Amino acid sequence: MFKKVFLCLLFLGFAGCAQQQSNTIPVGLSSGLNIGFPASGVSRIEGEDIRFYGETGFLGYVQKEILPKEEQPAADFVNRALEVSKKKDWKIKEIAKDGFVGYVVYVENTATLHLASNQDVETVFTISTADPEKIDEVIATLKTSQ
Repeated sequence: MFKKVFLCLLFLGFAGCAQQQSNTIPVGLSSGLNIGFPASGVSRIEGEDIRFYGETGFLGYVQKEILPKEEQPAADFVNRALEVSKKKDWKIKEIAKDGFVGYVVYVENTATLHLASNQDVETVFTISTADPEKIDEVIATLKTSQ
């Protein structure tokens, strides 16, 4: 009997671990532009620029910047910033997905995505995660709503 109870509890433990996934919180960047921010156990969201906090502390942020007319379109601005960033000694990953253009900079223990959309010529988004591996979850959720 004890063996059956132990096996049942062990199975439930494995099933619970298998379901332990990273949850995402939907974030509307601007009209029709959305991402999911990887944050399970979020305890607080604050600020005009959105900052995420969880049980382990700071998780990351989403920031929006409206560019002056002379810096627009945003996609060109991001591409110019990418060229400057390539001159630094940083690990960089370029992003081009579904009307989005951008790049990720990996510095120390963070990953920061600089992003623009073809749908919004005046806005640049900066999305940073305290865990560099989580930025891929953000990129996977990039989408525009039609």
